[in-house]
Amino acid sequence: MAVSRGKGRRLGCLLLAAVATPAAQATLFKYVDPATRVVSYTNFRPPMAGARELVLRPQPAPRRAAPSPAAGKAQDGAPSPMLGMADFPRTGVERQRELDADRKHIISTELQAAEAELARLLAGRAPPERVTRHRGDVAALRRELARLQ
Repeated sequence: MAVSRGKGRRLGCLLLAAVATPAAQATLFKYVDPATRVVSYTNFRPPMAGARELVLRPQPAPRRAAPSPAAGKAQDGAPSPMLGMADFPRTGVERQRELDADRKHIISTELQAAEAELARLLAGRAPPERVTRHRGDVAALRRELARLQ
C-alpha cells in the first residue's frame, strides 16, 4: 500500500514527536567538577561522586488578562491596527520629569560632542561630505533639544 507524500510526511512528524516526548521528560543530573568548577548537565547518572538529580517541575504558563474587545477588533471585525492609550501603562508625573531631564542631559552631551567633532573637522580641512554630515547631526540635535524646552 502506497502512502501519499503528504500523509507520509505527517506520519513521520507524528512518529518524531512520539519519540521525542519521552526524552523531554527524562531525569536530569547536575555535576560540578570540584577542580575546575565546571558545571555539567546530563540525562544519565555520572559515575563521579557529587552528581545530584535535578527535580524539575513544570511551571504553569503565566496567565494574561484577556484583551478588551474594543482594543482587539475594529467595528468591522478586522484586527485593530493600533492599540488605544488605555492599553499602555502610565508613568507618574515625577518619574516623567526625571526621564525628561535625563533625555535633555543626554542630548546636550551628544550636541557638545557633535559640535566639537564639527569644529575639529573644519579645522582639519575634512572632506566636504563629512562636514555636511556633521552639520546635519548638529542641527538635528539642536532641534531635538529645542523640542524639550
